[in-house]
Parts: sequence; structure tokens; C-alpha cells
Amino acid sequence: MCGRYVSPEQAEIERAWAIGRRNPAPFQRRYNTTPDALVPVLRGEEDGTLALDAARWGFVPNWWKDDQPPRNTINARVETAAEKPMWRSAFQRARCVLPAVGWYEWAQPSGASTGGKRPPKQPWFFAARDGALLAFAGLWSLRHDADGEATLTVAILTRPAEGPSAEIHARMPVVLPAELQAQWLDSGVRDARALAATVAEQSTTEVAQRPVRRLVNNPRNEGPELIEPLSESGDPAA
Repeated sequence: MCGRYVSPEQAEIERAWAIGRRNPAPFQRRYNTTPDALVPVLRGEEDGTLALDAARWGFVPNWWKDDQPPRNTINARVETAAEKPMWRSAFQRARCVLPAVGWYEWAQPSGASTGGKRPPKQPWFFAARDGALLAFAGLWSLRHDADGEATLTVAILTRPAEGPSAEIHARMPVVLPAELQAQWLDSGVRDARALAATVAEQSTTEVAQRPVRRLVNNPRNEGPELIEPLSESGDPAA
């Protein structure tokens, strides 16, 4: 997963999940969600309800002492997250779901280079075939800085790509089917290795895919035109 996805607005999330506690600032749909952005996350409460919170995309473990956050922590590999020190504690007791409309990957087009330069990579958009929201498996951490201010941070769990996405990129998010989400969010489930094997085996891999405009390459660009199919945009180079 390359680190860019479409996050839904709050009304979409509330239609898809029964929310208990809500984030005070409603979420708007973002078509170009980037690392370090505040993103919607669902966490399980002790009473079994769901809490909708805002988390910063870029995991910082609660034991981290440096002023600068760790690098390359927007994603965690499902194959190793249950055992690696960076993720181990969160995998055992701090799991979450990130609602998503879909995600982007970039593929290198085939063909000869021109003037010694390879053709620019082509962005693709992946989403549920029926248009429903996706549930990315995530890990969260609540870290307090030197001033005591708490920040909720999150990483998206990834797996080796299968199905259509494997033709574009080697990895994809762990997309949880509805029947697996309660188990993933249950903090009482502590057998991390078994849970990792379960989500890797049962996660959804069959998704719809389409090439989209290169507008998404610029993180400042926003709007529904970012996920329009090239055949409809009429401007494959933009």
C-alpha cells in the first residue's frame, strides 16, 4: 500500500456501523488522505459499543521517547506485527478499524522509455465492488508528549496482495469482512499470532479497480474527480 486513500464522511460511517461515542468534530470525505492526516477510526469500548475517534495516520508507540516520530509507521505488516516490538503491544490490545471508501496504488506502465526516461507511474483506485465502505484493520497508540498532551496515532495493517490488486502492487491493506470485525476489535482476544493468521486468511481480496487521473499525485488536490475512471475524465495525463 502506497500511503494514500479516500476516507469517508461521518454520515457514511454512521450508516455502515452502529456508533456509540462520536468524535466531536464531524468528518468530511477526503479524496486524498495522506500520512500525518487526522483520519476516522473505530475502536471497541468495554461495553461492546463502538467509539468513533480521530487519529493521526502515522503510528507512534506510547513508549517512544524521541521528539521526532518514528519513520515508516503508516503501515504494519500482518506477517510480523504480532511479534515486532514496534507493533506487538498494540496488536495484543489496541486494535481498530479505519473506514475507507477505497485506496490508491501506482503501477509502472509497460513500454519502452522515451529519451532515457521511464513513463510516469499510473495511479489506480481500489474499492468494494458494491460501493460499500471498506474496513481496514488498524493498530492504535495513545502517546503523551513532554507537556502531557495525548495524541491518538494509527497504522494500517497490510498483507501480500492477491486478486486484482496483485497485478498493480505487491501489497494491499488488510480489509476485514463484517463477520471478522468484532473479533478484531475485541481487546479480550489476546492470542496475537492466531489472530494475525485469521485476518490474513479471511481478509477480503476481491475488489474493483480502475485507473484514475494523475491528479492524485499532488497531495494538495482534492475532490471526486480524483477517483473518476480515465474513460470518463477524458484527460488521462492530468
